[in-house]
Amino acid sequence: MDVNDALLHRGLYKFLMATELRHHPKFLEESMLAALISREAALELLRRKLSTEAGQRLKYEDVLYHIADTFPTGEPLAGVLESDWDARLAIAHPVSIHGEHWSPPVEAGECMEALHTLTYLYRYVLLDEIWKPGKHD
Repeated sequence: MDVNDALLHRGLYKFLMATELRHHPKFLEESMLAALISREAALELLRRKLSTEAGQRLKYEDVLYHIADTFPTGEPLAGVLESDWDARLAIAHPVSIHGEHWSPPVEAGECMEALHTLTYLYRYVLLDEIWKPGKHD
């Protein structure tokens, strides 16, 4: 773990924030946004790691393909990661392709799932540990 890596620090900080905020239902939107920021950081960290190994800068899609091929439940996980971009747009922007919302439609289950996947992503990025169903639940 590089103690000087600002992206890693931001990602882990937002993960911690999201985890703390989820305990307070009135801060669900903030928790989800922090989780999605942390997820973007984790995916960028993974992209950097894979790019270094490949000797060239990979695209975001390459990272999703890697996740789909590497994790036991990789294809559904990659699909969720890809589809959550829409959730981020709706939460982060008051006016988006999803319309105008005074309070974006965030469900508690979506927030918990976002936090759940962060655990797997950071364990993989930092420890090269691949989640296996039943092992870490």
